[in-house]
Amino acid sequence: MKDLEKAVQLFQDGEHSMVAVKNDKQWVTNGRGIKPLYQLVTGKPAFADGASIADKVIGKAAALLAVYGGIKAIYAELTTTTAHQVCERYGITLKYKKKVEAIENRDRTGLCPMEQLAKGETDPAKMLEKVKQFFENR
Repeated sequence: MKDLEKAVQLFQDGEHSMVAVKNDKQWVTNGRGIKPLYQLVTGKPAFADGASIADKVIGKAAALLAVYGGIKAIYAELTTTTAHQVCERYGITLKYKKKVEAIENRDRTGLCPMEQLAKGETDPAKMLEKVKQFFENR
């Protein structure tokens, strides 16, 4: 778990929204929402495969992207029951500060858009396509 510990340390010490570490190499970003994880998985797939990440929020959609990208371990400030189930199913280590039933949208009037997209989805590749379409339509 050396990579995960380093990712958590960098995440907590810095101003980064997401940190990925693999074999002592690091990738950091300050993007919002699921976009940093999407960019890692699609833009740096060789780095993502086997990496450990630390992120603010990991919901079901993010967990499925992590599966698709081959992420081996995750630390989240906030996660969901369904993300936890996805990680357990696929053998991804998940450590977290707080677990909730669902992630709310930013104005707290309903589910986060990614949680809505992930409802009923179990296929990591299909989730990736849904996220891709979401970003293309914004």
